[in-house]
Amino acid sequence: MLSLIPLLSLLVVGSHANPFLDARGVASVGLPAKLSAIKLDPANKDGVTFHITAAGLDTQCYPPAKDTVATGRIYKCGENAAVTFSYTGEDGKLGVWLSNENGSYSGSTLVSGPVSGEVAIDLAILDG
Repeated sequence: MLSLIPLLSLLVVGSHANPFLDARGVASVGLPAKLSAIKLDPANKDGVTFHITAAGLDTQCYPPAKDTVATGRIYKCGENAAVTFSYTGEDGKLGVWLSNENGSYSGSTLVSGPVSGEVAIDLAILDG
């Protein structure tokens, strides 16, 4: 019984050696993104604008028109169809989706008010 303890401790330590491995032991691939100039629309609890920078992409995201903003709706960022987003004012969840030649990615963050600095998020790969 005593000889199993060192072996078990090696297994436990080894399982935490690379926190970026998924359940199959394959390295997970993500895409770092920065959100900035996040502003909430005081006239509509589901209205948000922000700037996103990720993978060489640099664009402003905003709903197309005030009367079209609704919970759960997905909007493209400006004229860039490669980036889409949704925002739910009730829980403050801002979801972002990005597609490029390397795959499709998604991520989210909670926003409860205007943010003057940057918010870093990791977009997880959706293509599996």
